[in-house]
Amino acid sequence: RELLKNGRGAEIFSGSNFGAQKPQNCGQGTNMSCGQNVENNGAQNAETSSHYSPLTSHHSGITLIALIITIVIMLILAGITINLTLGENGIFQRAKLAKSEYETASVQEQLEMDSLRTMGLDDAITDVTIEEYINNLKLEGLEEENIKERFTINQKKEYGVVIGAKVYSIYAEKNGIYVKLEKNHNILMADNDAFSANDKFLSTGLYRSDINSVNFATEKRHLEEGVVGYSDVTALGHPANTVMAWWKETSLGSGKYDVTIGSEGGVIAPIISRGLFYNMGITSINFENLDVSETINLTYFVANNSNLTTLELGDNFDTSNVVTTGYMFWADNKISSLDLGNKFDTINVIDMGRMFQGCQSLTYLNLGNKFDTTNVTYMGYMFCELYNITELNLGDKFSTKSVTNLDTIFAFQSASSQTGIKTVNLYLGVFGEEMDNRESVNTNDMFYNFGTQDSRIYTKSSEVKEWLKNTVHFNENQIIVRDY
Repeated sequence: RELLKNGRGAEIFSGSNFGAQKPQNCGQGTNMSCGQNVENNGAQNAETSSHYSPLTSHHSGITLIALIITIVIMLILAGITINLTLGENGIFQRAKLAKSEYETASVQEQLEMDSLRTMGLDDAITDVTIEEYINNLKLEGLEEENIKERFTINQKKEYGVVIGAKVYSIYAEKNGIYVKLEKNHNILMADNDAFSANDKFLSTGLYRSDINSVNFATEKRHLEEGVVGYSDVTALGHPANTVMAWWKETSLGSGKYDVTIGSEGGVIAPIISRGLFYNMGITSINFENLDVSETINLTYFVANNSNLTTLELGDNFDTSNVVTTGYMFWADNKISSLDLGNKFDTINVIDMGRMFQGCQSLTYLNLGNKFDTTNVTYMGYMFCELYNITELNLGDKFSTKSVTNLDTIFAFQSASSQTGIKTVNLYLGVFGEEMDNRESVNTNDMFYNFGTQDSRIYTKSSEVKEWLKNTVHFNENQIIVRDY
């Protein structure tokens, strides 16, 4: 700048004098000429200039890779988040499962409470119908698939409700709704189609009229030699194939079959066994290995079997929970002998109407030592039309304490059997005693066509004798008071 000011700039930088005087630092301490230095500086600047382009490209590559990695990580995190939220074990699924488990626990708690509440005969649920009760369970969260309709005829209904591994029976009787936990799985199915010989028996596909005999077994033998068919007859709600029915042809080409029903450890009758063996073609039936201890309804149980000659209840026919035995043996008109055994406990029964009516061939009837009628209210036609009975002992537990209807109870002979009328000895036991409501009890035709004039009625109470004399106008000689 000073040189230019002094007018010497042109001299120094002119072409002829360029090399005559060097700038201050040219060539000092180096072998390079000033031109080389300038050249090198230019090259260095060019190198520096060219160095910026690949560096910028390198940074751009790193940014792109980082972006891709970030996107991948975000996608992975998004997948994890979606899975945690919506997956099989996700938050929503777990929340749904927790809700379902809570509802299931709530329903099960309700059923447990109601099963305890309805243990007694007089403890039925009466404030709702069975349909309303089932709908309330649905509102609590019970799934439709866990409700099995087992039986429905008129007002008699039963549902099986499955909660996990537990099965509850919910059934309706005249006095209300009952709930019972079924502790075993080997329960026989109920049967709605029990009123025509042309109806099928359970799920076998066999017509009732084509079955010659029924037996029960403590094991499953449906694959044994000679079996021509078998079927699962397990109660709805319980594991399939727990109870099996199998059958063999009675004789080749007969079209009649001998059916066996079996399960490991024996077979349990359904809670509502109404009409289970009604109107069949059977000539014999053996209940030795059938457990009826959980059953509450035996109405029409083995009734209207016109070919039945052999009926064996066995030693284990425990009826202690049964509420009704009405029509139980009705119109089994070829049975000549019937022994109820020592397990036929009727302490909870309230309805015995027409129980033995029409057993026209019966000459021997043993009620056993647990035939307790303390709670029975209806006995109408109970022993009506026992044409061939000549002696009947009611035992010491045949109480009429709760009864309201004795209509035609001892009409052993019907009007159509006048020519074959029998002489009958009837031992009343405690019948007629402890009756505070005698005036209101229906005693119409109580002893209609009872027997010949030689027939006798034995009682232990003089009071009962007077009541009978005034009620049915018996000859005083026909009613005998004595201890026996």
